[in-house]
Amino acid sequence: MLMLLRTVAPLILMATVDAAAACRADSDPERLALVELYTSEGCSSCPPADRWLSRTFPPDAPGRAAVLAFHVDYWDRLGWKDRFAAPAYAERQYALARANASNVVVTPQVFVSGRPARDWPGPSREDIVPPRRPASARLAIEVDVRADRGEVRALVGVDRTGGAAMVVSLAYADSAHVTRVSAGENRGEHLRHDHVVRALASKTASGSDRQVAFTLPLPREAGARPKVVAFVQATPGGEVLQAVELPLSDCPAR
Repeated sequence: MLMLLRTVAPLILMATVDAAAACRADSDPERLALVELYTSEGCSSCPPADRWLSRTFPPDAPGRAAVLAFHVDYWDRLGWKDRFAAPAYAERQYALARANASNVVVTPQVFVSGRPARDWPGPSREDIVPPRRPASARLAIEVDVRADRGEVRALVGVDRTGGAAMVVSLAYADSAHVTRVSAGENRGEHLRHDHVVRALASKTASGSDRQVAFTLPLPREAGARPKVVAFVQATPGGEVLQAVELPLSDCPAR
């Protein structure tokens, strides 16, 4: 059961996950930007974008944004199959493009809180992350890491001003991956990737929904600094109203 208090107090999760094994995080009163990079190991213009993301948003120094790198699969046909790519990530990129009145996607591409980033790459994160302002939604996330079952269970509490329909998503990501590419446009390159999305789930919630449950698979070959990122988007329009990030490195696992 989830109780939400419409005051300045944090969202209260009456957890359905095991309290002894759970970690949790609450969103700030201000909106946390969600930075999404769409990239591919098969795209010759993508490695500079990967390096930019790692440099601008170091995974060991959380900053003013929740950061995710989605590897798309539409470059796989050119000779190198990206091991991190999934059709769902390309579908998300196209959905964001359509929400912004476009049917065209490019790689690499960056979205900030559901809108195309215009000022990247730049020397610092301040070039693309907008000033923080009061959020119109609040999130609370509680996670149970079940290593014995190879999964992460999460309960996301949502409170949105206005009570309209929304899409709630949860992503699992990790960092410090290195790939030696032996074919395709990046043949011979050693690529490093951070904030790599390994699993993603999204659910449409009505304005009356106050909790959304997720189960994500743990990757067989995990990277460093694993984390989950929960975020909520307006429908229609796709604007990301709020995000919250929870590092899993110190979370108890069973």
